[in-house]
Amino acid sequence: MKCAVGTVADAIPKRSVEISIAVTSKPASARAKVNGPAPHPTILECFGGLLLLLGVFTRPVAFILSGEMATAYFMASAPRGFWPVLNNGDLPALYSFVFLYLAVVGGGPWGVDEFRQKLVRQRTGEGAEPQ
Repeated sequence: MKCAVGTVADAIPKRSVEISIAVTSKPASARAKVNGPAPHPTILECFGGLLLLLGVFTRPVAFILSGEMATAYFMASAPRGFWPVLNNGDLPALYSFVFLYLAVVGGGPWGVDEFRQKLVRQRTGEGAEPQ
C-alpha cells in the first residue's frame, strides 16, 4: 500500500506544479480571467504529497489531503452526477479514500515518522526487554 500511495502521492505534486505554472506564467490581465486553482490547494497538494512520499507527519497530512480531495469532489464533480465514473470524479474520490486510509493506519515502517519513533523509544528506554 505504501508503494502504491507513494506513486499516487507523487503524481499530486507534479500535477499541482504544472497547474500552478500554467496559471502563474500568464500576464496579470490574463490570470484574472483564468478560473485556475486557488493557491491553497496547490500548496497543500504539492507539499502534502511530498510529505506523504517521505512519510513525514503522515496521519495529519493525509487527513487534511483527504478532506481537500473530498471537497474537490463535492464542489467540482458531484454536481454533474452521482457516480464518480460518470462525472469524472473518480480520481478525487479515490485519493480521498486512500488518504483517509493513510490517516487511520499511518505511514508504515518505512516512513520518517517510524524512524523518529524508534529514536525516541531508544532514548527513553521504552521497549527494552527486562533482564
